[in-house]
Amino acid sequence: MDSQAPSGNGDGGSGLRIQKGQTGVVPAGERRDQRDTWGGFSNAFSHAFELAAVTVLFVLFGLWIDGRLGTRPIFTVLLGLLAVLGLAARAYYTYMAQIDKEEKGKPWLRKNP
Repeated sequence: MDSQAPSGNGDGGSGLRIQKGQTGVVPAGERRDQRDTWGGFSNAFSHAFELAAVTVLFVLFGLWIDGRLGTRPIFTVLLGLLAVLGLAARAYYTYMAQIDKEEKGKPWLRKNP
């Protein structure tokens, strides 16, 4: 019979053995490195979706304009290039801002008197 009552060994009946230097069991997904990893996956997926979706929308809008005006490849190519260049610039400046935020106060950036 499985009981949830304390077993008398001080671990609350969980069968958990805490070794010297450990603080206990951390539930899955609660560890900082796992949280950071999944946050990184989430950010990468959202950036990839943004790159694809914005580019497709601009190209489709260019196709629509070209269809209305009868200038087949001009607006499609221009808006597609505009989307790619704009997204590249946004990714670069976002990355640089993240790097500046991460490195703020780091010892290798301090000026020695």
